[in-house]
Amino acid sequence: MIEKPAYEKLMNKLKEDIISGVIPSGERIIISDIAERYMVSCMPAREAIKGLQSEGYVEVIPRRGARVKEFNAEFVGNVYDVMGALDQMIMKSAVKKLSDSQIKTWIKILDKHRALFETGKFEEIFLVNKELHIYLFDCCGNIPGKDAYERCYTSLNVVRSRFGISKERTEQACKEHYLLAELLKMREGAAADVALNHALRAKEYIMGRISVPNRIHDAPAAT
Repeated sequence: MIEKPAYEKLMNKLKEDIISGVIPSGERIIISDIAERYMVSCMPAREAIKGLQSEGYVEVIPRRGARVKEFNAEFVGNVYDVMGALDQMIMKSAVKKLSDSQIKTWIKILDKHRALFETGKFEEIFLVNKELHIYLFDCCGNIPGKDAYERCYTSLNVVRSRFGISKERTEQACKEHYLLAELLKMREGAAADVALNHALRAKEYIMGRISVPNRIHDAPAAT
């Protein structure tokens, strides 16, 4: 078995500590401190922080350095509102622009999402769920919208990892996706509002979990 690089092992450990709250939200991340604390050199510490930044766990503020991303309720609510608006916008375009073949491909991604749920592979659901949403932006050729959606999705990584989502909510999300598929096939403009409500239900759910202190997560959240 090939051993993981030092920076990758450190990155995974830092991620665990951020999710568990050992490293609290908003705490400054200093390379030399991380290197000393986890007994590594500065090089893997620097690379690990870069990796965490790309995954949305750490943010770099000009002239202030890196820190663990904040995930208070106001921030999370705002992100979900933006994602909902983007979902509504892209679904409105998808109804008009997607070919029958592209809709069939989207449904295949839905089937993959449901299969992962049925086999309990919740870690993979998160990635497939992102694929499901991004596919529509790609098909519609909306690159700015895709970039904005990806930034929002990444910024919620800490929240999803720490608070997760129940199997019941994941199952409901699957049903909502298939309803969208049916509306897409029928070229129904109502699909845009259904997509918005789908995002708002995800927001309502995760906000409810944030409001309960010391919530134990069930599984990674998927919208």
